[in-house]
Amino acid sequence: MADIQISDDRARTFADALQTFEKDGDVAAFAALFADNAVTQRLDARGERRGEVEQFWKEYRDQFTSISTSFSSQTVARSNIAASPSSTSTATRSASCGPTTTPPSSPRRRRPRSVEGVR
Repeated sequence: MADIQISDDRARTFADALQTFEKDGDVAAFAALFADNAVTQRLDARGERRGEVEQFWKEYRDQFTSISTSFSSQTVARSNIAASPSSTSTATRSASCGPTTTPPSSPRRRRPRSVEGVR
């Protein structure tokens, strides 16, 4: 799936940085985009975390041998921006992706993560 043209500068910066992070794994550079008190939440019952952005993204990236995200649509309303991501990934052997019949080495589509506080 090809990326759409994201017109909002902040959303485009995030999308570009996410794609770079997925390739190079530089969690510190990617986490620098977020406010110090940014809220993150994984959808695996760990709940919200505030101010642990670098740890959040490290845990996220460590699940995959490879991952590639593209964006298929965007919505801009006042100060809120939403882009619809779709990721294709190969999980590491130790990754816990929940119940699945797909072997860990097979590509999987991933749904979006919840993140607030992008600068």
